[in-house]
Amino acid sequence: DCVMYYEIVVTGILNVTGVPNADGVLPKLIGAGHNRLFKVESGGELVVKSLNLTGGDVRGIQQIARGGAVRIDGTGTSTSCSFTAPECVFYNNFAPNYGSAIYVGMAGWELEGTGCSAIIKSSTFVKNRGKVAVFVHKDSVLTVKNCRFIQNSASNLFGTHSSAQLNVIGGSVTSDT
Repeated sequence: DCVMYYEIVVTGILNVTGVPNADGVLPKLIGAGHNRLFKVESGGELVVKSLNLTGGDVRGIQQIARGGAVRIDGTGTSTSCSFTAPECVFYNNFAPNYGSAIYVGMAGWELEGTGCSAIIKSSTFVKNRGKVAVFVHKDSVLTVKNCRFIQNSASNLFGTHSSAQLNVIGGSVTSDT
């Protein structure tokens, strides 16, 4: 397990793969209580696999308080960005605005640029808190395939805005509030 005191900003290609222990428990990347875990910027490509992304918290980051665990944001450029997360757990992340676990898109209503994309598959979202657990915004695409949502405290599990595309395929929802 690893406690992250600062977010990792991805502007190139980064692959992070965890190796589960003998009992199948995923290694944890743990937020320090005041930061998200990853921010993918224009031109960035992040793949996380077999990891537990836990405790991302962006409540103290006023205007960019989106994406508690991961924020994928291609604001202001013509270069896209992407995020892929197979077989991960998003646990106990918080964002007071959009995307308590994941935010995909461009932050500014008036900004121009190329949208981002994210593919989340066979992952589990547990006890994430905020307005919307997973949010996709402005010219971006999010595909959620065969994921489970368990005891998340969000007004909505999914949210979209301004020419965003959301694809939800399979999966389950249990005891969400």
